[in-house]
Amino acid sequence: MTEPVLIGITVGLPEAGIPLDVFNPQAPIAGCRLCGRIFQTKYHRQLFNLRRNNLPHGGLLQKVLDLNGEWRRKHTLRKHSVAEVASFAKTGFAFSPEAVNKLAPFGIVPLGNMHEDIVAGMLEADRAPDLDKLEY
Repeated sequence: MTEPVLIGITVGLPEAGIPLDVFNPQAPIAGCRLCGRIFQTKYHRQLFNLRRNNLPHGGLLQKVLDLNGEWRRKHTLRKHSVAEVASFAKTGFAFSPEAVNKLAPFGIVPLGNMHEDIVAGMLEADRAPDLDKLEY
């Protein structure tokens, strides 16, 4: 089953009073392109800090990749039906309108597929991120 999940790094998050030890917009993340859930652990943030300072990170990169993969598999199985994932895949969208509405406040926006529903999702999104959408 194809997983409707993104892996990336967020950009453009305005100061919203969220401590960097809870969510760092520059650290790696995993997220769902279908519902807008985001996954970032202390290991993601630690990896960012080590790499930013050109310090060795040992097996931490692999640990973060493994955590992302495990989260993606579990999230897709727990939260989305096979039919829902297949239906989304047929749209060709980078994100569902519902997901972009939740991801945009975190600074995560599609760079293509600017369908009117996607644009509306971004325009109607809250300005501050909803930490209830963050899993860690």
